[in-house]
Amino acid sequence: MMSDVTAMHVFHWIESLFLSFSVAAAATGILQGSYLYSGLTLWMPDGESQMAFMADKRSELVCNMTYSFHSLHFLLMALPFLAARTSAVAFFCAFIPYCMVTYEIVVPWKREFSKQPAMMQQLLACELLRHSAAAKRKKRSKSATDGPQDNHDHDQ
Repeated sequence: MMSDVTAMHVFHWIESLFLSFSVAAAATGILQGSYLYSGLTLWMPDGESQMAFMADKRSELVCNMTYSFHSLHFLLMALPFLAARTSAVAFFCAFIPYCMVTYEIVVPWKREFSKQPAMMQQLLACELLRHSAAAKRKKRSKSATDGPQDNHDHDQ
């Protein structure tokens, strides 16, 4: 059987690991968010290029959201192990915020209606990009059919 000192050391190590994962996820999310924000605001002059950038970086946008979730998740997982140093009751009570947040995040994702706004935004973005590409093709084909006009008036 483990002694209380050994159990406290194990809880301390688990708490420290969860806190370090939380900080790492938060730092990664902040850095990636800064990268995406600067890409959208500083380097993209108009809405069309911003939409194309977001379509190209859609996996990074999703990951950026999950980094903030993982940061909160690991922080809430570390709390019970921090409370375990105080008492067993505090250990179990510290699981309540973790369970509540996990329930509030996981359950809506399972519902179909929670996915509809995201799917609608994706459809609108794809439609905008499709119209933009069609307008560019139309403009290119018009300029190609008009072609360079040879003016031979100066030869006469």
